[in-house]
Amino acid sequence: GPFVLLAGSAPWTREQFCTKGVESLLQVVQRTPRLRLVLLWRGWLLEELRRRITDLGLSDRVEVLTEHVDVNEVLAGVHAAVVLASEQRLVKAYPHSLLEALAAGRPVLVSDCIAMADYVREAQCGEVVTGTDGRSLEDGIRRLRGRYASLQAQARRVGRRDFSQERLVAAYGQLYES
Repeated sequence: GPFVLLAGSAPWTREQFCTKGVESLLQVVQRTPRLRLVLLWRGWLLEELRRRITDLGLSDRVEVLTEHVDVNEVLAGVHAAVVLASEQRLVKAYPHSLLEALAAGRPVLVSDCIAMADYVREAQCGEVVTGTDGRSLEDGIRRLRGRYASLQAQARRVGRRDFSQERLVAAYGQLYES
């Protein structure tokens, strides 16, 4: 079946379609027939997004979720999560969508300028790409698909170890005690 990516970092400006990698993601989906994309969208520039999806002929391969959803249910239907940026200031150092993906045992795809890229490399729980470059993104997706079983197994291990609810509660308990 198709390989499905979840992207959860929507642009706030038209310029961010490029700088947050949405443009590159859509172009890669257009060039890769068995690739699908799920976008968690927060309502900003929705008509612009829909126009781009229609213009690229991707209405059947890109799903846009605008309503409040259970992210765990969405993650159960995807293979990996992706956050792209051309500069670190555009997204959080550790984006929630990537943390949730790892907690759910899904590998991640992240731009090298995002602080979490170092964690992904060290933990070997996904792939790191150069900024929002389309060729680097295609290569990263190809590597992710080629090593999917081992990356998913590692994402499950590090997700349970570092990002589970139990780990969060224990960390808060330690902080409170100190």
